[in-house]
Amino acid sequence: MNYNLIQKQFLASTYPSRGLTIVRGEGAYLIDDKGERYLDMLGGSYGVGILGYGIPEIIKSIQLQVETLIPLHSSFINDKRSQATLHLIKRIKNSGFKSLQRVFWSNSGTEAVEAALKFAVLATGKTRIIAAKNGYHGKTLGSLAVNNSGNGKYQKPFKKMLTAVDTVEFGDITFLEKTISSKHAAVILEPIQGEGGVIIPPIDYFPLVSELCRRYGVLLIIDEIQTGVGRTGTFLNSEQYIASGFSPDIICMGKGLGYGLPVGATIITNQINEALSSGIHTNTFGGNPLSMAAVDATLTYFDDHPELLDNVKISSTLFEKKLLKLQKEYPLIITEISSAGFMIGIELAVDPIEVLKALQEQKIIAAPTSVNRIRLLPPLLVTDEELERVVLTLNKICKGISK
Repeated sequence: MNYNLIQKQFLASTYPSRGLTIVRGEGAYLIDDKGERYLDMLGGSYGVGILGYGIPEIIKSIQLQVETLIPLHSSFINDKRSQATLHLIKRIKNSGFKSLQRVFWSNSGTEAVEAALKFAVLATGKTRIIAAKNGYHGKTLGSLAVNNSGNGKYQKPFKKMLTAVDTVEFGDITFLEKTISSKHAAVILEPIQGEGGVIIPPIDYFPLVSELCRRYGVLLIIDEIQTGVGRTGTFLNSEQYIASGFSPDIICMGKGLGYGLPVGATIITNQINEALSSGIHTNTFGGNPLSMAAVDATLTYFDDHPELLDNVKISSTLFEKKLLKLQKEYPLIITEISSAGFMIGIELAVDPIEVLKALQEQKIIAAPTSVNRIRLLPPLLVTDEELERVVLTLNKICKGISK
């Protein structure tokens, strides 16, 4: 069967093609229909494969739930949903966010953002939002309104349908100071801009954002969809700012939270929850027992392997040093390295798509961004030997370009 031809003829033409037919995952590898193994530095679907592929205990939990119960509307109480909810709230509290005590379950990151925006409007009675230039929050209409990725390239065809949003420069507090007012309902930001190129703000930025939001009575929404679930070496990236007075009102999660099953989570305070009412925002599949079993099993894996996040910090630091060394060797090709755990951006003075193609030819899959950078999002269980292979391959590619 020609799967490539089927996709070309019968799927809607909204995705670019990588030209690979992937049929299986194993460890840190994606395997095609010919049995060729590709080192996955894309995370399967832009960071979703946070733990790679084939962890027996997680798979067993999912299989057991498939045999037990798959769909169930959230108007019914369910054991797996209750367990996953309590487990996530405990994790959030352990990260230091003790005021976040309620979860709304959905099916993706963009849905988590949709819920966050609607909850902010309900809680404040205001509708205007502040978002960052080049920020990415999803492509459904509400999320798209705050998604300025690629200077708003995804927004342009739908501009007349989108809610008005004020945009500010990410990482520069003076822009927010000039823009924010008591007329705004919320500010929404990623801790690190992912599709924007792995852009890391100054260390004092988020505590200052939090203080400004409190001053003007504006809610702060933090989009941890790509940075969360251990990606940067802590369960949530933004927990590093708590000691400096940082306190978000809503956190959005998704991607790796469900071990590849569709899931989104919008975590809110009790105060915001008081503004909600029965039926005001629901969905058919959110909180279904199968996805909840996957969430609970994923969080249990983190509980059972407390060394995992420390290993991420150690391995990613070593990897970053090797990439910085490579940058020094090829400064006319690699112009900057930005890194937070296993979320790495490589700025290039050459066409990033050509570098991505060259990596894929060497059986390494990486991610593009909306700027002149490529992005690496390996599973947290990737080995130092596998990361060394990435460095050697990039060295080979740079050497070929510099000839």
